[in-house]
Amino acid sequence: RDDVFRYIVQKYGEEHVAMVCTFSTFWAKSAVRDIGKALSIPQEALSWLSDHLSHWIHADAIEAAFEKQAELRPYAGMKDRFRQLFQLCGKIAGFPRHIGTHSSGIVISRTPLAAIAPLQPSARGITQIWELDKDDAETLGAIKFDVLSLRMLSAIGDAENTLRCSESASEHGTPAARRRFSYDRIPFGDRETFEMMRAGRAVGTFQFESAAQMALAVTLQPEHFEDLVASVALIRPGPIRGNVVARFVACRNGWMRADLLHPCLKDTLAKTYGCIVFQEQVNDVVALMTGCSDAEADRFRKSITQHTKTGTIQQLRQEFVAKARAFRPDFSEERAHRLFDQIEGWAGYGFTEGHAASFALTGYRSAWLSVHQPAAFYAGLMNHQPMGFFNANTLAAEARRRGVQVLPVDINHSGDRCAGEAQPQPRIRLGLRMVSELREEDIQAIVSEREKEGPFTSLLDFCARVPLHRDRLENLILCGAFDSLHEHRRGLLWRLDETLSLAMTYRTNDRGRTTASSRHDAPNHAADEGQPKEGGVAGFQTGWGGSEGFAGLAEGLCAQPASPNHQEPLNPIQQGLPVRGACGGASVPGSSPIVADQPSAISHQPSLDLGSARSLATPIAWEIEDFSPWDKFLWAWRITGVCAEAHVFAWLRERLNRLRIMTAHEANHQKHGTRVTVAGLNIRPHRPPTRSGQPVIFTIVEDETDFLQATVAGDAIESTTAVFLTSPAVVVRGVMERKGTGATLRVEKARPVRLQDFVAEEGTDLLVAPPAQRAYPGTKIQTGGPDPRLSPGNHVRLLTR
Repeated sequence: RDDVFRYIVQKYGEEHVAMVCTFSTFWAKSAVRDIGKALSIPQEALSWLSDHLSHWIHADAIEAAFEKQAELRPYAGMKDRFRQLFQLCGKIAGFPRHIGTHSSGIVISRTPLAAIAPLQPSARGITQIWELDKDDAETLGAIKFDVLSLRMLSAIGDAENTLRCSESASEHGTPAARRRFSYDRIPFGDRETFEMMRAGRAVGTFQFESAAQMALAVTLQPEHFEDLVASVALIRPGPIRGNVVARFVACRNGWMRADLLHPCLKDTLAKTYGCIVFQEQVNDVVALMTGCSDAEADRFRKSITQHTKTGTIQQLRQEFVAKARAFRPDFSEERAHRLFDQIEGWAGYGFTEGHAASFALTGYRSAWLSVHQPAAFYAGLMNHQPMGFFNANTLAAEARRRGVQVLPVDINHSGDRCAGEAQPQPRIRLGLRMVSELREEDIQAIVSEREKEGPFTSLLDFCARVPLHRDRLENLILCGAFDSLHEHRRGLLWRLDETLSLAMTYRTNDRGRTTASSRHDAPNHAADEGQPKEGGVAGFQTGWGGSEGFAGLAEGLCAQPASPNHQEPLNPIQQGLPVRGACGGASVPGSSPIVADQPSAISHQPSLDLGSARSLATPIAWEIEDFSPWDKFLWAWRITGVCAEAHVFAWLRERLNRLRIMTAHEANHQKHGTRVTVAGLNIRPHRPPTRSGQPVIFTIVEDETDFLQATVAGDAIESTTAVFLTSPAVVVRGVMERKGTGATLRVEKARPVRLQDFVAEEGTDLLVAPPAQRAYPGTKIQTGGPDPRLSPGNHVRLLTR
């Protein structure tokens, strides 16, 4: 999109092109932060308030939110303490806070724009910002274009390139035919694609993957492209607030007779069963019923939003009813009000039919790819995160459910991007871009060195050939990138200083001397020694999902993985005694080894021909115990954000079975009205505004077998809102409700999944590896007593609740 913006600027000139601005106004979150700073309220208190206030709360309704919002009600006593803050926030409600740049709106004018309104530089530096928003620009008659960009098109492009470049035959043709694969020639009306969408399984597909769209698909049962166009348009604020979704589905399936309300609306509303689904239908209905021009009808439609904001919508209703009855005397007042009920919903935005058709086309083709080429398609999606409704971990789980093997990062087989393969078995190899903190320059250095000099033979060989910052190197080891060369991850980390020192020696020997550039490229390990790293050993972001999928685990689902420097009982290395290592006599941490940040120890010595680093074994502390399989799994998830080999709940399934907690797959096949208990990851909980004003939470509970749509409403809101909005994994109990071919869990109770939920009986393993995972006898998780990781000198990170 930036390239398109540059072209427009170059074509029409900087003085005639600019982005329209946006005016961000004060809502509850921003008002609390800014007013709180002015009142010198501690940052911890402001952060807590901001985190617990919904995005939809107005700045003048904060006190009322402590009575209405279930998650705030337990803290109602805080209103008195912060009353002055909340009152001042109400004073600035709706005031402009700052100016921003519209994401896609660009204005082109024959007159220099600075002669009309001020211009200011933008942070992106491509175009200037015109200090008029989109509404003001339209009022002035300016020509505004929306230059939209879709990451889905980039993901599809990756999949298309993968399929074209593949040299192996597939079920859809010969290798030559497959290289001629074209996204634009995907066939329409594919039976398997529509069956998948009718089953509510459209995970990852464009526009049809949201919980609302999948719930619509199982009741609407789309059979052809026009149904998909209607689906895209229906799940928008306009039709939803107009209360036409259920009516459209009932008429489409023959459960209700379509009512056009007036014969003159037949040509406009017949194809949508009397429902206003597309934006242009609003204009047509207003023009046909009141006799106004198309331009006047368009202005009437746009005025709906303003009347809703100012509370004068009833005046607009009476105006419409009066004009409609005057122009159409046979039109009853009751029918006029029913028609305006639909029109009133368009205070929210909606799609034109052309827009909906364009999105439906992309959505159908992406659905076809997910059915027939899942490896290439889901690899493309994972390369362009964040995007869509689901994160990379959920996409990987869905790919596994479709028969695709997900392989972890490998230092010799992973490229920059995730790579999908269809033969001999569909599989996805995670790319190096999935590794936390690994920069684009680092990835380019790794790939180019591998292509130039061949595969890496050991960690020592890698360090000698690719200078890398220690934090990033640790992340590669901890996520298993070197497992194909060395399976002892903790042993590699324990003697990493020695490995880096040897690597520096070989880099110096190869050059004949230590050049300034080599010293500059060498990571400064001394600066790292004794300094706690952000986020622990390798650093990680907080949250849940994507690259930060592990973060909630330490305080939620289970214990933090064992520290790379933890070993019980103490061995000579931990006691600081010199130990002879795998390379013959070199010291290890605790006995003052030569580290990579001391080039003076080697830079002035005569260069010796030491041969190649490939001929020497990598130092490994075989004396200490390696991470358990569970710890290795958690470290890989923490660093890449993806559970590659298995879903995390596959590790817990044996204990869940003992607790009579069924899988999501089993729950989805229960009869209507059956009470079930399910446990899984809490995926994308959200609380959208509703027409009735009553709070409703929608979420997805995902385990290793399937995902289950869940709805929280009514009495359950009071006790479960905080659980769903703050917990990465949950156990839920409720009643199954079947609609069409789909099923939804109506939640009655919920609680977070915590480590104590899986406390083992004496003498049994706490966590059991999934069947496909290799089990190592004797590896247990520490469940009680002093934590041996808290030994002197170890850095810890405290996660507060």
